[in-house]
Amino acid sequence: MLLAIILACIGAFALLTILIYLYRPLYHPKYLEDLYDYHVV
Repeated sequence: MLLAIILACIGAFALLTILIYLYRPLYHPKYLEDLYDYHVV
């Protein structure tokens, strides 16, 4: 049961990460994306 919950959390996090990666260029122009990536690093 605990394993299923952990796998579900990992799956949801992975899906969210993929969605953010795919949709981020739609919301941020290229230069803002570069600044964002630089700021996070």
